[in-house]
Amino acid sequence: MILAGGYFGDMPDNYIEFCTSVGLTPIAILSQYEENFVLNAFDYSTIIYIGLHQGSKGNWVWYDDNMKEFSSSYFNWGPGYPMNLGKCAVSDHAEDGSHLVWKDADCDPQYSGYGEALCQRGACDAESVACGLINLPNINLTLVEKKKRMAVYKNPQMKKFHTNYKKNVKVVRKF
Repeated sequence: MILAGGYFGDMPDNYIEFCTSVGLTPIAILSQYEENFVLNAFDYSTIIYIGLHQGSKGNWVWYDDNMKEFSSSYFNWGPGYPMNLGKCAVSDHAEDGSHLVWKDADCDPQYSGYGEALCQRGACDAESVACGLINLPNINLTLVEKKKRMAVYKNPQMKKFHTNYKKNVKVVRKF
């Protein structure tokens, strides 16, 4: 997970751009277990965007790794929410501060005033070359595997990712 945010005066038109401008997707929280993980792994005091939003049919949906919408049966709305305040959702602490709740909000950070989004990188399996973008300790790679991983960095899309990552987004905290 990465908490991505814009600088004041340089906010995107849609919170999704916090994530997609650096090759990430807004986080999808699909269970109470995942909600607890976010709460325990990420100690935050501000309201942040999550990937939940109203789809074209008016139902609340998430984005997958390819930015395609999908539905879920898990919701964690705060009391009285959604209130038709907007078509996107934010995560906030409950009034007693003991757990997180979701609230609907405007999707445009300039209007909502919320300047951060919780983002994630797509899941990968052991066979994926893209998973090797980070050097992990205690892993012995063959020369062929090292060359495959380095080739990913030369990909124009990855160059754009690294350039935009540093230029457009302030990374608050990585997990």
